Amino acid sequence: MKITVIGGGFSGLAAAALLSNQGNEVTILEKNRHVGGRADYHTAHGFSFDLGPTWYLMGQVIDDLFRELGENRENYYDLVRLDPMFRVITPQGYRDVKAGFEDSLNTFEKMSPGSSEDVTKLLVESRRAYEIMSSKLQDDGNQSESIQLRNWAYNQLKKFNLLRSYHGFLKQSLKSQEIKDLLETIPMQLGLNPVLLPAFHIFWLASLFDDGLWYPVGGFKKVVESLEKLALSQGVDILCSENVSKININKGKIKGVTTKEETFFADSVVSAMDYAFTETKLVPYIYRTYPKTYWKSAAYSSSAIIMNFGVQGNLGDSLAVHNVFIDENWHDFCLKLKSKKSTDNIQFFATLSSLADKSLAPEGCSCLRVVLPFPTGMKMDINRLSELRQAVIEKIERHVGKRLDIVYEQIKPPGYYKSRFNAYNSSAFGLAHTTSQNVVMRPPNKSLKVSGLYYVGQDTKPGVSIPFVITSARTVADEIKKSSNHARRR
Repeated sequence: MKITVIGGGFSGLAAAALLSNQGNEVTILEKNRHVGGRADYHTAHGFSFDLGPTWYLMGQVIDDLFRELGENRENYYDLVRLDPMFRVITPQGYRDVKAGFEDSLNTFEKMSPGSSEDVTKLLVESRRAYEIMSSKLQDDGNQSESIQLRNWAYNQLKKFNLLRSYHGFLKQSLKSQEIKDLLETIPMQLGLNPVLLPAFHIFWLASLFDDGLWYPVGGFKKVVESLEKLALSQGVDILCSENVSKININKGKIKGVTTKEETFFADSVVSAMDYAFTETKLVPYIYRTYPKTYWKSAAYSSSAIIMNFGVQGNLGDSLAVHNVFIDENWHDFCLKLKSKKSTDNIQFFATLSSLADKSLAPEGCSCLRVVLPFPTGMKMDINRLSELRQAVIEKIERHVGKRLDIVYEQIKPPGYYKSRFNAYNSSAFGLAHTTSQNVVMRPPNKSLKVSGLYYVGQDTKPGVSIPFVITSARTVADEIKKSSNHARRR
């Protein structure tokens, strides 16, 4: 069977590799010059910057993908365990969240004497949420069973009081405001606003404290290159600079896709790109699962400004690999992102990747990436961008106690996500996770109106994060295999 995958991000590469392994003829069409999708990267003057994810969590999902395809992930790239996992920096000082729960518990106890009991109870709840998530994460695409899965998930979340917001759950569970703010930064570093996010996502705490936080040697660029090699080893054909302009459908059945230069015939099409863009721009009106009004009214994750700084000198004596710069206005900042309002609050994340891997920067230099969350749909003028850049640099300099000797820099405004990835409203992480858009309640992996059209990636089930989008790829690969076997029996 001929299958075309639109988009070569993590989900597209994983889906293509799995489908090719099943014996299908698979082609990836990627609009950009290289694969990787939102796991984008930039190299210049000896510096290598991750432009996408920097948190490597639930690594077993990627290991299982390699193993399923007859390979060993360790033969492709190595991982470094981070300790501290991240550092929270405030005007009053900083707190390190250590690898291993017991060490972190000591940190929390120092922050608020007597808090260790509350935090331990929270981890128990987190592990329960993790079990719920793990046991029912994968949706097999069957509509009736999908409805049963949604009902089961809803009842489980209601039973354990996990339908409220992540912020609300922490507010009830913990007395210390400092600890609450610290734990709220965890989902935000994954692109998930704690004010919108259902409490169910406390499962990330179990993943973080039980499994640890890791960083790939060579950066996430190395992970992308490894997945590309994996797909090629399975026989996948990868074509870059191929921008799909239309999905061809006849009488409710997939016929292929059209780019500016060529038409590619296919029995099935897997969209690994922005779901809203696929539906509103590539699929003819009568075949869309959702009307435009759905996408306009849906909740989206924030956009972001990316600032890459190549710095002369070592910053590792003042910064960890992952750093969060927040102050007493943290909660207000999250609320402003939710309501899509601008704010003068400067709260951001800074990744010193060269501390984990010295090869990412020239000798004697540091590779520093800053991500400043920004409301979706808002325009950014050059003067405001310059003001924010200066405010970010000043905050970092106050903490490290010296001027940053910046020898190279690159700034990506919020519009980067729309121009590079066709992201709706320039959202950095696609559809937000809310109660009505959470895991199995997200748009389906299979079109409800077109036979042979499938969706993988952050907007569909189960949602945002590398392990989730790879799970969506496995869901679709299994569904296509099942449909193919059914067609043969007929």
